[in-house]
Amino acid sequence: MNLSHADHSTKPPRVDIPREYNAALDLLERNAARGNKTAFIDGATGASITYAQLADQSRRFANALRAQGFAPESRVLLCVLDTLEWPVVFLGCILAGVVPVAANTLLTSRDFDFMLRDSRARGLIVSAALLAAFESLIGHMPMLKSVIVAGT
Repeated sequence: MNLSHADHSTKPPRVDIPREYNAALDLLERNAARGNKTAFIDGATGASITYAQLADQSRRFANALRAQGFAPESRVLLCVLDTLEWPVVFLGCILAGVVPVAANTLLTSRDFDFMLRDSRARGLIVSAALLAAFESLIGHMPMLKSVIVAGT
């Protein structure tokens, strides 16, 4: 898969995006040389992840999604706290060709019910601390085939 290319010598810059394009792959490949540099810091705990770790974990997560049968363009609802798991899960979904539907973690069970049904999400990725908001919904969503709990 090719990366995008921008020519900044023109105004406005000319940006070429190849027909076969994956934004997560582009981001990770462009930062591969910065492997040991910090990519993300958890503001609550101070824990961090490097670009190399982010690339490795995102690729492994993408492979896990594919192994669970998530087809390209299938939707997954993400209700993940601002932890180190968030960028891994988000980029992993995109790498796998899965559409991440990011949800505000402060919504109610009723809101999550609507989002799951409206998006026709086949999967739910939820932080362990937020699982209680989904417990009454899981099992009542005909499209929902898989629930992944982050941070367990």
